[in-house]
Amino acid sequence: MRFEKLLYEKVVNTRMLNRQRVMGNPKKWFNENRTEAHRIVAHKFFNQGITGAIFRPLEGIMSWLFYQWPRDIAVRRGLILEDFWVHNERDQRRDYFTETVWKQSCHPYQPLFYRRRRGRYYKIERAVRGFQVPEYLKVESSKRTLAETIEVKEEWENFTLTNYYSDMTPTTRGPATSRMIALEVINTYGLFQEGAWERYFFNEASYGDTYTEEELKEAANPYSQFDLNNEEGRRQFEVRVNKFIQIHPGSIVPEGEAFNFKEFYAKWAIANGKDTSRFDPKLIEELKAKLSPGTQDASSRYLPVEDKKPRNAFVGKAFPKALRGMVTRGIMPKNVTDLQHKI
Repeated sequence: MRFEKLLYEKVVNTRMLNRQRVMGNPKKWFNENRTEAHRIVAHKFFNQGITGAIFRPLEGIMSWLFYQWPRDIAVRRGLILEDFWVHNERDQRRDYFTETVWKQSCHPYQPLFYRRRRGRYYKIERAVRGFQVPEYLKVESSKRTLAETIEVKEEWENFTLTNYYSDMTPTTRGPATSRMIALEVINTYGLFQEGAWERYFFNEASYGDTYTEEELKEAANPYSQFDLNNEEGRRQFEVRVNKFIQIHPGSIVPEGEAFNFKEFYAKWAIANGKDTSRFDPKLIEELKAKLSPGTQDASSRYLPVEDKKPRNAFVGKAFPKALRGMVTRGIMPKNVTDLQHKI
């Protein structure tokens, strides 16, 4: 153990300061919901405090630099942002970890599907400067929204965090041959890394909650300042959403399409128990069918349940009759029932 960490343990993490380490049951290293934690951090950084005040006038520049420009490159190649943000070229061709995850946990065709989708005109574009795919491929790629991409990205990252990264102890040390420069010391020893000064063992208790339910509820509705119960609040809300779509084209609706506020307000009224009499009854019924669990629309992704009972209740549970005499002749009596032959 390094000297500074040993000193921290002996001086700070002591029983006198009520900071002693507590051992419990073994558990994964990361136990929080990654999507919820990132949503709260993003809400605090982009919508609140000093950072939020700085980001608001720079939102257009940041959108062009980190979203519009990469998206334009992807559309020109006939690709979507998932091909860069979820599985890129390095992951597919040179990353042993990604290959291991695909082999252990995914369908055998998973890497083939990704390579097939990325293989449209990618090699030609790499060789010929300024090459662009045909228009019909651009239209197909541009229809993919950022919201759909983020959903896939979060699903994959939560899966790898829960099943792989949470079983690995975070790196909290490095080589001892680094130069004594402040930034290099911080980078080499990982003083600002997640978990650098937290738990040491998988059976050690987690100290404190990273976020509260109130913070999660607040982050889930970043436009809570708009009152949707009156016309003025809805007008301001629509102005903000339309501005967001203009700054981030193709983010929540396909590029060139308008946001359906009428359907949104109907969903909001159903979800919050508001009066739905002023909406189209047919629209309300359709939305209720989609939002209600247990409906055919919500459960259509699952296979139908077979109502017929099997002909033989012991299929797969009893030893086959044709093999009983051959295998059980020396250890079982001749007259045995099916129940006695259950495995």
